Amino acid sequence: MFERLLKLRRPLSKLLKTKGMPKNLSNCQWKLLNDYVNVLQPLKEATELLCADTYPTASSYIPIVNGIQKTLEELPNDSNNLVDNLSNSIKKRFKVIKKNTTLQLAMMLDPRYKSCYIKTESAKRKIKKNYLKPFRLNQHH
Repeated sequence: MFERLLKLRRPLSKLLKTKGMPKNLSNCQWKLLNDYVNVLQPLKEATELLCADTYPTASSYIPIVNGIQKTLEELPNDSNNLVDNLSNSIKKRFKVIKKNTTLQLAMMLDPRYKSCYIKTESAKRKIKKNYLKPFRLNQHH
């Protein structure tokens, strides 16, 4: 919605100069709107990826959440702390997803991600030992 508003800024501004119309946004407000679009864009893309219904996405949850967090960390902080608030909220809400062993296993079995998003070697070994063990063929029989 904000993206569309930004695309229509010029014609909308001309229309709002007409008598009886509401006051146009200030330049500061237009800039703030643009900043919000830039901050929210990665979240929009992640939502579209995670909500895709034509292919399995469980293996993508952890990499997408990590990607959102990294993108937000790279953005300049704004005056009203939108970036910080979003980043903190995502860390808090998705902490459980990052520790979910089913999602970790799905990610490790996906050739696109394998184990690149699991931080420590001990965590990688634990997942391989505990969760891939049932899938190994017994070679002694």
